[in-house]
Amino acid sequence: MKALLIKLKSWNKKRRIIKTLRSIHFRHKSNENFEKFIANELTHEINGDKRNGFQKITEKCRILRLECDIHNADYGGC
Repeated sequence: MKALLIKLKSWNKKRRIIKTLRSIHFRHKSNENFEKFIANELTHEINGDKRNGFQKITEKCRILRLECDIHNADYGGC
């Protein structure tokens, strides 16, 4: 994932992705799938594909943060 972030040309997008990823502290079994998703969308973003990869990443992170917050409220831990 680091190698993909290095290839991303926009510093603003790099900073926002790293900040978003750091803000998610969850221990779901889907963590590996999530990393694959991020890597896939970053690859499309780097290649210049018009797939709104960056928006998909931020939306997915937002959803996972909400899931984690709900889980914390119910069970006291993510």
